[in-house]
Amino acid sequence: MSKFLLICAVTAACCTTAVHASSIVVIVTPTSVILGADSRGTFIDLRTLKPEKRKVSKIHQAGNFYFALCGLTQNSMTNFDAARVISNYLQRQATLHAAVEAMSADLCRLLSIELKRQQQLHAALFAKSMEYRDNILSIAIIGCDSVRPIARLVNFSIQNMETLLVKAEQPTGALTGQDNTRAYCFGETAAINHYMQHNSETVEPLNLVEKLIKLEAEDQPRFVGGPIDILEVKAGQAIWHKKKRGCPVQEYSW
Repeated sequence: MSKFLLICAVTAACCTTAVHASSIVVIVTPTSVILGADSRGTFIDLRTLKPEKRKVSKIHQAGNFYFALCGLTQNSMTNFDAARVISNYLQRQATLHAAVEAMSADLCRLLSIELKRQQQLHAALFAKSMEYRDNILSIAIIGCDSVRPIARLVNFSIQNMETLLVKAEQPTGALTGQDNTRAYCFGETAAINHYMQHNSETVEPLNLVEKLIKLEAEDQPRFVGGPIDILEVKAGQAIWHKKKRGCPVQEYSW
């Protein structure tokens, strides 16, 4: 899976874009769900093309649910904000299934609009987005139903290039060989995929999340970097095993 392209506006007068390759890992075990994310974002001023590294938070909270996302997540110049859309649906719908279904349909529509705006207003940016058309936006949501931890994952890609129609689909996880445990990885995953294909060692799930993100940080230090945030959800509780300080979630934009 390749790098994701991110876009944001720092102020109404200064539009920036960020070439951003997240590393987000979800591990689903029989008793818990673990979500980990790196913290590096690279923002580029569209006028000067100068890059700027920022520490960003990629794990958001909406009521009793937590989610991480990477890809085309925000453009304050057009008021597009995927995290806000996700949060609204998670807090308004009665069930996670209903929230994901409604949220996915709405984001397909909004992403199509954003891509058409890029096509009309930023030809170079639109061309770059097309390189990542299979991963325009990826979302991982974790939480609990009445008795057990659950995870829902959604990946958005372009279904029709002529009309810029976006579709949503459920990613496939890789078995880790530990009690039917599955790992789902988003963003920069070349080093992760290599490790998963060539190593059969048993690693405790919490340590595995951190290990996989560190592998990507070592492989792609320009785009992926610490600190690493790790959240575990068990029946009835959410536990932050690693959480950086001084970095508001709302600063994260694509």
